[in-house]
Amino acid sequence: EKTGIEMVTKTTQPGVQLYTANFLTNRKAKGGKSYDERYGFCLETQTFPNGMAIPHFPKPILKKGEEYNETVCYKFNVR
Repeated sequence: EKTGIEMVTKTTQPGVQLYTANFLTNRKAKGGKSYDERYGFCLETQTFPNGMAIPHFPKPILKKGEEYNETVCYKFNVR
């Protein structure tokens, strides 16, 4: 709300995983800076991690000869 920046995500995948860099430890970065725990995050669109265990979830199985094609679009707006 402070910046007015908004991100909209559209994907053909059924789920999204939030990665928060909890185990990142003092990585060197540009300009002498460094990255540490929780200095960033990533939204990874994907099938559900427990898809095999839940009967009504899509199954994350790619069989021989099948193609894997998914799309994700991130759009940034300023309100």
